[in-house]
Amino acid sequence: MLHESSPVSLKRTLPWEAVASLVDKDQALWNPDVELEASALRALPTGEIVVPDTGPLGLTPWSRRQLAGLLGIRWDKWFEKVSGEETAQEINRRLSRTDAAWKLRTRQLRPGEYFANGALAAIVSPTYTPIADERIIGSLTQAVGERWLSSLRVFHAEFTDRSTHLGIISPSPATIHAGDRRDEFFTGVYVRNSQVGFTALTVHVYFLRLVCSNGMLATDGEFRLLYRTHRPIENDALDGLMERAFASLKLRWQDGLAALESALGVAVENAEEAVHGLLKQVPGFGRYQEPVLTALKQEGLFATRFGLVQAMAEVARLLPHPDQRFEMERLAGRLLFASGPQAEPQQVSA
Repeated sequence: MLHESSPVSLKRTLPWEAVASLVDKDQALWNPDVELEASALRALPTGEIVVPDTGPLGLTPWSRRQLAGLLGIRWDKWFEKVSGEETAQEINRRLSRTDAAWKLRTRQLRPGEYFANGALAAIVSPTYTPIADERIIGSLTQAVGERWLSSLRVFHAEFTDRSTHLGIISPSPATIHAGDRRDEFFTGVYVRNSQVGFTALTVHVYFLRLVCSNGMLATDGEFRLLYRTHRPIENDALDGLMERAFASLKLRWQDGLAALESALGVAVENAEEAVHGLLKQVPGFGRYQEPVLTALKQEGLFATRFGLVQAMAEVARLLPHPDQRFEMERLAGRLLFASGPQAEPQQVSA
């Protein structure tokens, strides 16, 4: 999948049509959902789960986490030093005693996966109804028009075991000024979805710095354009939500660029304290405090909010998993707009 970790070049981004094709190909891998009693499943010593009428399927990291939670298992701690036979025996004992109906989401293998017969991608409630990635592509096209989408570029398209990420930017950067300092940012949107119960469908305002590809998500208040949990929704209703979400996009871009420009002149009295306060909002992110402070010194704007935002975005760019990057860029955006514009909220949710 496409992920830019170096300065953006439009020659290395993808056109919208190519990304829509990628989504279609990935969607074709998914099988019809299976509803059954948990006790009908059986674990194998090889680590696979046998699904009736389907056969053995490999657990993804996400579905293994779901199964562990449903069965009350501390997987890594309990099974680290035991054999596959003992692991399967304990899982089967718990499955046989579980009186619950589950919906299984399964698919064929993606590139880089090596399960024997396919992937058990999710274990969810029978009432769970995902909004498929291909429907999001269709609603985006319906809401804003294929012509406008074709003028944009996709710098990030990634499918993981738990989420889908699409980062879309305008073809030309906008310039901000503060005194003698000049900087350029691409305006855009960031779409995150999950078809396996990890997160809701969200669409956010996004800004990508030209010089280093540092990105920041505007996820709070009016800058989160759309939030939709996974439950049944007709295509027309989804199209309407998407259309309303994008109605205020250009205004949100203007507000965001103004906030970036203002941040160049906003002093940060205690950078270490500010970083600590932000990182503690995400479990496990405290370990990134020193990397953020190091990046802040390299930024050369140690005492400004702009410098701190860019330092967090720089660390985000180097994180290995897109959901980690999402959280760090979200914190960067939260800092940027901490005293941001007071426009009327335009967030769409349902």
